[in-house]
Amino acid sequence: MESEFQKFKEMELQAWKHAGLAPEFESRLIRPSGSLDSPIAHHLNQPSFSTTFNSQLGNHKTADKSNGYIAMVMGNAFREGKTGSLIFDHIHRQSSNSEGIQDYPQEVIAVHEDFTRRIIESSSAKVEIIYGQVAQKRILATMEVTLLPLWGEYYGLFLGLLHETNFSNKQDGYRFQKVILFASHPQHLFYEKRQSHTLTRQDLTLKAAVSMADPTIQFDPEYHQLRKWHMHTPSIYQLAEQKAKEEARLEKLELYKDLFQLPLSQPDANQTAPQLDSGGWDIYFNKYPHSNSQIRLLLPRAIAAISTDTEQDWVTPDQFHPDVLEWFRGQKEVLFWYGPVSGCDDIAEAFKKCTAASKWNQSNDKLDAKREQPTIKKMLHCLMAIQQEKLQRITKKFETLFHSRFDGSKVLTKCPCGLEKATDDDPKFSIYRPGYYVACQSRKCRSMMCNGGCQFMRPVSNMNWVRKVQHCLEIVELKAPEPLWFGKAIRQEGQGPSRPSTVKLWCYRCKERTELYDGSKSFYNNNARWTHGNFRPLYVERRRACRNCRRKTGTDGRLVPVDDRIPSIVENSLRRFKSNFRLYHSVIQAALLDHWPPSRKEPRLGDMVNHKEGTKAKPIKGKSVDVDKEPRNFNCPFHCGSVFATTAALSRHLETLHKINKA
Repeated sequence: MESEFQKFKEMELQAWKHAGLAPEFESRLIRPSGSLDSPIAHHLNQPSFSTTFNSQLGNHKTADKSNGYIAMVMGNAFREGKTGSLIFDHIHRQSSNSEGIQDYPQEVIAVHEDFTRRIIESSSAKVEIIYGQVAQKRILATMEVTLLPLWGEYYGLFLGLLHETNFSNKQDGYRFQKVILFASHPQHLFYEKRQSHTLTRQDLTLKAAVSMADPTIQFDPEYHQLRKWHMHTPSIYQLAEQKAKEEARLEKLELYKDLFQLPLSQPDANQTAPQLDSGGWDIYFNKYPHSNSQIRLLLPRAIAAISTDTEQDWVTPDQFHPDVLEWFRGQKEVLFWYGPVSGCDDIAEAFKKCTAASKWNQSNDKLDAKREQPTIKKMLHCLMAIQQEKLQRITKKFETLFHSRFDGSKVLTKCPCGLEKATDDDPKFSIYRPGYYVACQSRKCRSMMCNGGCQFMRPVSNMNWVRKVQHCLEIVELKAPEPLWFGKAIRQEGQGPSRPSTVKLWCYRCKERTELYDGSKSFYNNNARWTHGNFRPLYVERRRACRNCRRKTGTDGRLVPVDDRIPSIVENSLRRFKSNFRLYHSVIQAALLDHWPPSRKEPRLGDMVNHKEGTKAKPIKGKSVDVDKEPRNFNCPFHCGSVFATTAALSRHLETLHKINKA
């Protein structure tokens, strides 16, 4: 592989010269890592400049754990070393934004993809995992691939079968050469919460790959769901140690030998560990906060655990005792409602507020808190004691449906007319609608607006609120209205192949006789919507009524593109597609939409309008109901060999496949 890589470097440099451009400043080519004999291969998009230490030292390889994303990939279903798992990039040159496929000249991309293709065909790995939509879409667009939906435990996943004809070493008698699986990009996973759907799908994808390639490969089925990659991502101290050792090895300096003995990988106990992602500690919190009732049950065990724990102070929630962590998970809206939590300083802010509002304070001997900022363990212990003391004075009615706050915060309330006002010194908040104030107090107001009766006192501010009534408190949080049911199938501006933003439409029945309600003969859609697709996106039709059809047939008609070269799809067909394939990866959906039959632009004979009589044409017995002179055939996008004469028959076939896979 080394000799081929050197040839590739020369060809890539010539391609840049031929294009009259230069590569990005200080960018380097990154060689593949691992063995071509590996049973499994990991296919990434493009290296970034985050692979700092090894690249700076001249060791330009893909398997570089100084990059957190690479460390995540190498932490599961991966064998390290020269004879380990094959890992390589689709575009092999470093880039600050990893958009080489979009930005590089075509001749440069061709050289990179030719080298990538030779790696794939030379590798004996029968299973290849492709990470990220950019590389996945490129493979589907440039190679012949048959998609196969999985079932059972792996329902919702697709695998691709790479055809033998894609490679120069193709052999007669064989149809497929490799299996490819589609995984999310590691960067995307850093921002996912524990046990999310995306993380679960990532673990299932790797499990399927290991099961097909080599079950002896070390694999953790909950690696992503529990975010265990943090254990495989090196800290800044470990990276500094790696850099020192690598420099010593390369330069053969005796000076660095003493450096190996320094405890660089052990941070000071009082020092806050660097955060590995911008999500902070929010990933540790539950969706719904603990109720007062649940806090009562958890506090005794949590206090006992934190009191008997004699180890060094905690730095991150991963180090918390399990009983303490269980209590901590439900405290986001209870103790830390004021903002995100990402370290000791945020804990200290809640600690100061709660101690200031309680008889417990930093000089309490029982809590052994000193004048300087106490440790995380002592602050959490203090917060638990404050909660336990206050809960003894709080009513237990409906306490399974709301929670209190312990920082002395108050809520100014008023009656509906605003005449009566009161301050709630001990506000309660809903469990199932986080952040909603529970209106517990009621006052009698004699104003005409309040009709002289008792009214719930609601917040003066614009704070959301709910009455202290059981059926109201049991209602789960109201979800924001979702976009159109097919919204996720519509691509964003700038995605996929170029398509016009303005499309001219007319009625599919009336054609030139189209008459809209504004008197025009056609409609220009200046904000055209297109589905996802690698080479053939579909225009999503707009609903507009044709006045001519309404007058003569009683229906609104349907507006379709005037240009026959623009394939379109009606909203109902797109809804049927999303209902069947909504659980699949967006890359898979794009590939299916490339083969999804467009809606017809000609009316059936029964829908045609006789413009002289102003009525629908009657079907002729024995004649086809379609007006197409030549029948259209539609192939199954799953390459099962089935051919259908109508889109309705194809849709029924796809729905049958969907039900079989689901069963």
